[in-house]
Amino acid sequence: YMSDRLHFYTISEGVVTKNSSAPIIFGCSNYRSGYLSKSEKALDGIIGFGHQDISVISQLSTQGVTPRVFSHCLRGDIAGGGTLVMGEIVEADIVYTPLDLS
Repeated sequence: YMSDRLHFYTISEGVVTKNSSAPIIFGCSNYRSGYLSKSEKALDGIIGFGHQDISVISQLSTQGVTPRVFSHCLRGDIAGGGTLVMGEIVEADIVYTPLDLS
């Protein structure tokens, strides 16, 4: 495992705070194997967003930085893009789909 600081913007009640950061621990790999379609052999959180306590989201939640939730807002057009949010967005027009916890 490696440890480093995750740098991010914090948005609270419409105010953006730049240069926020928190220490995290994460794994590094240059080789992946297994069947992603079979849950017992799948990688757990390819980018550190798995269900385990070591996930990036769990670490940030434990430190009081963000709730234990993340959102990936897709743009929906052919160009791709979107926004990855660690924590909650409180907007009237946001539609959430819960993750399967099994």
